[in-house]
Amino acid sequence: MIFSRLSSASMAFVLLFPTVGYYTLATYVNFIIPEGSIGGIAIRVISLVVLLTAYARLSPRMTRPVLPILSYASIFLFIYSFRLIQNIYVDDIYSGQRAILVMSIFFLSGIIPAYLLAAIERGINDRELAWATSAFSFAFVVGIIINRDALAMTSESRMTLDKVNPIALAYVSSSFLLFYFLRFTKSKWTILEALSIVPILLVVVSLSRSRGMMISTAITFLVYVLVLKGNRRIWAVAGLATAAVMVLTFLSPEYQSIVFEALSRIDVDNDMSTAGRALAFKGAWAQFLENPFFGRYVVERLTGYYPHNIYIESLMSVGLVGTVPFAIHLVMALRSSIGLIRNSEGSFAGAFVALLFIREAVGAAASGGIWSVSGFWISSFLVIVMWQSKKVALTRSAFDARSLESINARVRYLRGRGSA
Repeated sequence: MIFSRLSSASMAFVLLFPTVGYYTLATYVNFIIPEGSIGGIAIRVISLVVLLTAYARLSPRMTRPVLPILSYASIFLFIYSFRLIQNIYVDDIYSGQRAILVMSIFFLSGIIPAYLLAAIERGINDRELAWATSAFSFAFVVGIIINRDALAMTSESRMTLDKVNPIALAYVSSSFLLFYFLRFTKSKWTILEALSIVPILLVVVSLSRSRGMMISTAITFLVYVLVLKGNRRIWAVAGLATAAVMVLTFLSPEYQSIVFEALSRIDVDNDMSTAGRALAFKGAWAQFLENPFFGRYVVERLTGYYPHNIYIESLMSVGLVGTVPFAIHLVMALRSSIGLIRNSEGSFAGAFVALLFIREAVGAAASGGIWSVSGFWISSFLVIVMWQSKKVALTRSAFDARSLESINARVRYLRGRGSA
């Protein structure tokens, strides 16, 4: 039975692989085979195989053509892919990572899954996604526990593992926190699950000291509350208040002080990390001004790495010609996210993916490169196709309602004539 359910929920699992699944499984790889990169590559290959299997088994009526809907993203990704391949293989420019790792993350974990998941989005339902997220959440916590000795060795600075950096630890924890925020009151089991797992997630967040994750998640909660209407906003505020109480209750003053200390270090003059990001932003902007129309490099030349801001990186690498379709895609994704959140009859899957996208879009302004933000591409593709599906359904419902009213009016008219 468990294997049957895993099969039916395969698309939900693959949706989660690039956002929470990869690093969840990486904690086990870190414990079993900490040396080399074969474990990480294997996880990406397995996730893609699972997705392709789910796509092949899905009924054709459940798939959709997505290239017209995602045309602007496709134009940008074609231009950026050309630039990335040119820089790495023709210009021999070091991108901060090995070429095979860059390509595997960009294509195997990001672009290919994004298109496939967008095509089979109808096969993802609330129940399966909730079950899959709970399973990954539990697996992540177990992975943290079995690596507790290794994590303890780095907890005084920034808690990390060989296979899972502190930023990844923080963002995976953030994703599960968003999940429990949306599902907390759905069942008694979910409440018990959240009370057991959320305290551990909060400790991971504090010890990872990822300021970008803290800020982007806080902004995501704020946006969620602001775009809701009526009683739903009141309940959302109540939920955030409950979450705040849980933080104050379960996160000891020691961990709270770590969070406040990390946030207080956002200072260009006194914090090396912040200063480095500022230097990279400045260098990337200068490179854009040198080649404003077509761009030139996928790396910021002063640091030899991506500038940790995908929006400046887009201008730097593909110029205005490539950035215009990217900007249109971003606006479409933001509009779709707001629509999915506001829709009073919307699904949990739509709201959850919308929150993930908003979090990814904000976080990508201070961390990650275009080729490495798999969660951004998958969530942005999904929110657009989900919202398009919802708009079609709403339009059809409104048309059906008008047609029914017209028929009823005609019947009333004919009855009136008959009585006369």
